[in-house]
Amino acid sequence: MIIMSVDYGDVRTGIAICDKMQILASPVCVITEKDRERLAEKVKEIAIEKCGFFLPECAYYDYINDSPDDANKATIVKKAMEAIEDENPKMSGVLPKEVYAQLVPEEEPELLSNIVRIFNNICPVRTLKFTRKSRTTKGYKKQLLMVSALWRSAS
Repeated sequence: MIIMSVDYGDVRTGIAICDKMQILASPVCVITEKDRERLAEKVKEIAIEKCGFFLPECAYYDYINDSPDDANKATIVKKAMEAIEDENPKMSGVLPKEVYAQLVPEEEPELLSNIVRIFNNICPVRTLKFTRKSRTTKGYKKQLLMVSALWRSAS
């Protein structure tokens, strides 16, 4: 799996990707765009070009994990799956979206939250070696692992 790292700065944003073995990351480009929407669009274009996939913010592992432990967690996960499909047309209609409500029974509303948290322990995250000043946070790598698992289950 190729991982893309985005280092947001006040003046410029640096983008790097790792090799397929996830051993070495190399810089791709530096973006000096200040407008947040145009910056987000450029990052999305690069992600699709270099990695073949774009993960919208509402589908980030930390976003889902940090949401309240209640019945709304199922709705958040469903919206994340829909957003992934919207941003990645080749996955359209593939990801499960209706099953999450079943994982939030009235007597145990935190069940889905507990299942989401299990992702913390499934696969140890390897630290990447970067060739320049760039970084990938542990949380971002977890969300990429989650998407990778979703991608494999969809194919």
